[in-house]
Amino acid sequence: MKKSKCFIDSKYLFTLIKVAKYRSVTAAAESLFMTQPAVSQHIKKIESIVGVKIFDRRGGFELTQHGRILFEHANKMLSMNESLFEKLKNVNLGRRLNIAVEDVFCPRVIECILKEFKTIDYSELSFTSFSLEHCPTVDEYDLIFTTERLPRGRGVSHHIDTVSYSIFRSCINAVTPTRVIFSSSLTKSYVRSVLIEHQIPLHDIIYWHTTSSSTLMNSELDVPGTIVICPEWSVTSNECIKIPLSQLINMYVLSSDDCITNLASSDMSAHIRQVCMS
Repeated sequence: MKKSKCFIDSKYLFTLIKVAKYRSVTAAAESLFMTQPAVSQHIKKIESIVGVKIFDRRGGFELTQHGRILFEHANKMLSMNESLFEKLKNVNLGRRLNIAVEDVFCPRVIECILKEFKTIDYSELSFTSFSLEHCPTVDEYDLIFTTERLPRGRGVSHHIDTVSYSIFRSCINAVTPTRVIFSSSLTKSYVRSVLIEHQIPLHDIIYWHTTSSSTLMNSELDVPGTIVICPEWSVTSNECIKIPLSQLINMYVLSSDDCITNLASSDMSAHIRQVCMS
């Protein structure tokens, strides 16, 4: 092999990979939206630089021994090149923010969180819902909104708000209760005791269902004879009777080190409390 200025343009290497893949100048040209002479010229240019043949044209464009070595390194070089520009692109685009929210939170709180972070310098938001039974890995997220303090990884846990659980009944469908939907953070025995305490009869109740989904809690209130027991922030309907309970539930956010400054400067805690009380 000649000792020359061994620099091969990446576009020639890309052409080499395509010809090796299709074993045809014609097919490679079609995939690259080039003419056949242009593809042949690229291959000749590479062979001129390295000083050897890289394809055996008698065998249907099989790679020669030198060609196989060149093909292997071409793949590695192009892969590294793509990785480099992907990293540069991510830097230029700004930062990605990964958020996890426990599914017991009401849609208004989630909307508030999204609105708040759209005003901060993040180019992309990733939003994941979870239940406490399947708690996310702390280090995988920049922010985790939850009703319990999570094991500390990187970052700090902030207390946002404390609210009470409440009993909800529809004003429109105020009939003898036959169904009870309650938050999965409560036990059935506790639910039974508070219903008795508030003189709500149990003898006609035939359906008990536990869930952490605020969406389900809201929709179930429309079913006649349904009682919902959950955090007061979970129900957004105004057409219902609410009986606050003594049982309390907290709202926390675990923020990574990179998010702590932005969380404080945006005063998100105050905004979320305002949403919960509205």
